[in-house]
Amino acid sequence: SNASARALGVIHFRYGEARLILGQPERAAQEFIAATAANGSEAGLITQAHLRAAQSFDLAGKRAEALSEYQVVAERPNTRNSFEQARRGLKEPYKQPK
Repeated sequence: SNASARALGVIHFRYGEARLILGQPERAAQEFIAATAANGSEAGLITQAHLRAAQSFDLAGKRAEALSEYQVVAERPNTRNSFEQARRGLKEPYKQPK
């Protein structure tokens, strides 16, 4: 069903956040990417997932992958300050908030 398909994107997103908390940024990035690809994910979630994937790649030291994700965010409609965060990420690598 569409509801369970939509839930899958949210689950991947939350799992990505959990991976970040556990200090596994590369695995987090893969979860965020999965959230962007889940059928039925809402546009806003997809944008946020690309942004969090970018930030996760930065934390994993994978700048090239991060830049390509920030670029995707910059080309999508702005949601929850995503455009500003993407611009910042394109300028310099994301660091974990203290």
